[in-house]
Amino acid sequence: MSELPQTARRPRQSRAERSAQRHDGPRRVLWFLTYGQTGHEDQGNDRAVQCLWIRYAGGFQECILLPPRPQEAFQELTHPTGLIADLCAEMQAFFAEHVAPRIPAEHHARALKVHFSPHVLRATGLRDHPFTPGVREFYELTTHFSATSRLPRTGAYAPARYCRFTTVQERLRLQLKGKRLLLLTPGRIRNISAGRLPSEVQLSPEAEQGARDLAWELAHTLLSPAQLRHLKAYTARHRDLSTLLCAIRFPAFLTVPVLLQHAQFTTAQERRRLLRYQGGVKGYLRSLIGDLPRATQLITGPDRLEFARALHRSGLTSPDLKAAMLRYIPADSAGVVSYGLNFKWLVLQVGERVAAEKLLHGLSERDRVNVAPAFKPPLFPHRVHPPVSIGTAPNRGWGWGRGLAQPLPLKVQARPGRHFRIGGRDLNRVIMHLRDTRHLLEEIRVTQPDFLPPRGSLREIHDTLARIHRRLQQENREIPSATDERHAVLDQSLLCPTFGLLQFRRVAWTHDLIETSEQLHNCVSSYARAALCGEAILVVARDALNLPRLCVEIRKGQVVQYKLDHNQSPETADDLSTAALYLKLTGLRVKTTDLRRLPEGGLAVLPPSHSTPPVLEEDLPF
Repeated sequence: MSELPQTARRPRQSRAERSAQRHDGPRRVLWFLTYGQTGHEDQGNDRAVQCLWIRYAGGFQECILLPPRPQEAFQELTHPTGLIADLCAEMQAFFAEHVAPRIPAEHHARALKVHFSPHVLRATGLRDHPFTPGVREFYELTTHFSATSRLPRTGAYAPARYCRFTTVQERLRLQLKGKRLLLLTPGRIRNISAGRLPSEVQLSPEAEQGARDLAWELAHTLLSPAQLRHLKAYTARHRDLSTLLCAIRFPAFLTVPVLLQHAQFTTAQERRRLLRYQGGVKGYLRSLIGDLPRATQLITGPDRLEFARALHRSGLTSPDLKAAMLRYIPADSAGVVSYGLNFKWLVLQVGERVAAEKLLHGLSERDRVNVAPAFKPPLFPHRVHPPVSIGTAPNRGWGWGRGLAQPLPLKVQARPGRHFRIGGRDLNRVIMHLRDTRHLLEEIRVTQPDFLPPRGSLREIHDTLARIHRRLQQENREIPSATDERHAVLDQSLLCPTFGLLQFRRVAWTHDLIETSEQLHNCVSSYARAALCGEAILVVARDALNLPRLCVEIRKGQVVQYKLDHNQSPETADDLSTAALYLKLTGLRVKTTDLRRLPEGGLAVLPPSHSTPPVLEEDLPF
């Protein structure tokens, strides 16, 4: 039998050699002040001592027992960390007496005092790649130095001979290779040329500035002088790095700047379609909103673009009708028109022209569009066509003189003066509520045959049955993120000047989302699937009466929505200060226009309009 080949033995390496393979840069001398014990506790001769630990550049560690000092004086010496030039005069004198005689003179300036909490050193630079010609690179090397003399299991002070120094390095690189800007993190290479930065990577100010420098180098390579002038003028008003990268990738969008803002909040499918698109800017705008006269003059803000997409998605094809409705949307607003708005159900039931007049009527009654407009599909099936109440009143044209000049020619109009009413209510509306209530009752009795409807007026019975029907349609399931300890920091208790004590809690059940949606008058219940799949974390803030006051949608460590009642964004200084304090405590980033009034970074707390009392322990509900 032939013998199996023997594997070669791995050569033995010292601790310094193994550490040199894992870490970049020259090794430093680390020194650490701590407590230790000598003797044995069982023999009764143990005593606490004050120790100086030194880890030399070669990896050797030495422990020096110090003359005893008063405890308070020694504690003041242990906490400061940093290079010798950054320490106080007392620490410099201690270094000159005990550490400097034991290390070479060339290591004095680089010697670093460490403690339990990590001391961070960051090295950055913009350079040509040392090995690949033609590649520009920005690198950031972050090193965390720490030390401990406590036992790993018990946490007690170890004997004087034990100490552990820890050095952890994080590397981040940005490389400009041809037309691509690459973000290199441990184990991942991402192409960020199109402007979509990964949410799990948080760039430091130095790294963001390095990415901005590389982006401008790419812009000078790809863009013409005229495009560069447009880009400089636009980025002077919008300092976001993602917007700069997106403008370099799609320079034609600078003529319609709203498309650059739209590209930052697209879904993954829309993002892929945008990257594959080869046409001009007007062709891409037409694919989003359909035919629209003077589209570049009308589409001046994200809300108008989103509402125009909703009209095109719903099947409204008339350019004049769409232009008339878009004039009711604020020109430069953002974030007040909900994403994915759809009126197709209304167009299918009453036709394009009648649906357009209903939408115009709803828009003209609102001084400010919150979720424009607050229409929702009925609960009865599509085969049941509700009567149209718009034909029972004389037609007064489009928006009372605004929009189209001529009145809308309806196919069916009631004779002047003929108004059918029952008990002060329109007859058609009463019939619609009766049919809707009957359908709701039939649907509920499919699962609960013995169900008896409640008593009250027709509107009260209809609303009660609608609430029960929504809960029967959706199973009450537990949301996993509510019990995940990794997201426990999202649960906070803050004192808000507007609502008093607010308890921010993660939503635990899907029926809680329905209740919150009914009380806050928004569509947060439609995010149940995203919450169950772990795509989104929903947080609801309740006051002392357990009433919901606002809800927050979080995706990948970013606040995507921050809504008050009726989908309103925080506007007052008190509400903004509450939002800023919550962001500061949780460490979340902002990716929503709801918090556009926050200062840059979203973490500075605005001063409230009146004095705020502190939160005392007896004020908390637990």
